[in-house]
Amino acid sequence: AFITPVFLGGGHTLPQNYRPISVLPAFSKVFERLLHDRINEYFTINQIISSN
Repeated sequence: AFITPVFLGGGHTLPQNYRPISVLPAFSKVFERLLHDRINEYFTINQIISSN
Protein backbone atom coordinates (compact mmCIF):
# COMPACT_ATOMS: atom_id res chain seq x y z
CA ALA A 1 0.00 0.00 0.00
CA PHE A 2 1.03 3.57 -0.52
CA ILE A 3 0.71 5.55 2.72
CA THR A 4 -0.22 9.22 2.40
CA PRO A 5 -0.29 11.48 5.47
CA VAL A 6 -3.33 13.78 5.64
CA PHE A 7 -3.01 16.88 7.78
CA LEU A 8 -5.77 17.23 10.41
CA GLY A 9 -4.93 20.61 11.95
CA GLY A 10 -2.62 22.17 14.51
CA GLY A 11 1.14 22.37 14.17
CA HIS A 12 2.61 20.98 10.96
CA THR A 13 5.67 19.63 12.78
CA LEU A 14 3.78 17.28 15.14
CA PRO A 15 3.27 13.73 13.82
CA GLN A 16 0.04 13.25 15.81
CA ASN A 17 -1.60 15.96 13.67
CA TYR A 18 -1.52 13.68 10.65
CA ARG A 19 -3.70 10.70 9.77
CA PRO A 20 -2.35 7.90 7.54
CA ILE A 21 -4.36 6.95 4.45
CA SER A 22 -3.55 3.66 2.71
CA VAL A 23 -4.02 3.55 -1.04
CA LEU A 24 -4.17 -0.02 -2.34
CA PRO A 25 -3.80 -1.03 -5.98
CA ALA A 26 -6.89 -2.55 -7.64
CA PHE A 27 -5.10 -5.91 -7.91
CA SER A 28 -4.73 -6.09 -4.12
CA LYS A 29 -8.45 -5.52 -3.62
CA VAL A 30 -9.41 -8.21 -6.12
CA PHE A 31 -6.91 -10.67 -4.61
CA GLU A 32 -8.17 -9.95 -1.09
CA ARG A 33 -11.76 -10.64 -2.14
CA LEU A 34 -10.83 -13.91 -3.88
CA LEU A 35 -8.85 -15.07 -0.87
CA HIS A 36 -11.73 -14.20 1.47
CA ASP A 37 -14.20 -16.20 -0.65
CA ARG A 38 -11.94 -19.27 -0.73
CA ILE A 39 -11.22 -19.23 3.01
CA ASN A 40 -14.89 -18.69 3.83
CA GLU A 41 -15.91 -21.60 1.59
CA TYR A 42 -13.27 -23.87 3.17
CA PHE A 43 -14.47 -23.04 6.69
CA THR A 44 -18.10 -23.61 5.71
CA ILE A 45 -17.49 -26.96 3.99
CA ASN A 46 -15.34 -28.30 6.84
CA GLN A 47 -17.59 -26.82 9.55
CA ILE A 48 -14.65 -25.17 11.26
CA ILE A 49 -16.60 -22.11 12.41
CA SER A 50 -19.88 -22.59 14.24
CA SER A 51 -22.96 -20.93 12.71
CA ASN A 52 -23.79 -19.61 16.18
